[in-house]
Amino acid sequence: MRNIPQLKDIIISEVEEGNRLKVMTSYFTLYAFKEIRNELLKLEGVDLIINPNRYDNNNKIIETIEENNLKINLDYCGIAKEFANWIEAKVNIRKIKSRKIDGKMLNITSADTYKDYITHADFNAIGLGILDNAGRVHINEKIENPEKASALRQAFESIWNNPNQVEDIKSQILSDLKKIYQDKSPELLYYFTLNQL
Repeated sequence: MRNIPQLKDIIISEVEEGNRLKVMTSYFTLYAFKEIRNELLKLEGVDLIINPNRYDNNNKIIETIEENNLKINLDYCGIAKEFANWIEAKVNIRKIKSRKIDGKMLNITSADTYKDYITHADFNAIGLGILDNAGRVHINEKIENPEKASALRQAFESIWNNPNQVEDIKSQILSDLKKIYQDKSPELLYYFTLNQL
């Protein structure tokens, strides 16, 4: 199974300065950003479609239940602020309104080339391999056939440009991140610290 490229490996090996990224995923979390931040900061821009996980009703996009144990890291607020700044500057985010569209994909574009993938991993701690998921392996397939790759990009654009299928949620994500990094009262920090012990 070591020969199967994982999502983190694809991003690290394929992303170059000035690329654009198109992604359809259920999550794009704070911890995914932290893990691949150097590659993400190289990007010129990102179009991100959030395709909600039909089995996860907590409506979280920037963190998962499995990632709760990672919050104790002292750089949590700093990473949230950096994530928000990156989103503000370079990312467009739309969320699929219904649960009738299924799938995940990744497209990395430069001036004259496209790299297209069907992915089975999300941009979260488990999908990138930050957390182990009981040895589960996510298959990510590079689409080499030009017609299939083009059809995949057209499908993304069709969803992205259809206001009946998607809604813009960038401001909601930025608001969620601000709740994490904004200044907290000393009392709140004290109770938060006690809760984490």
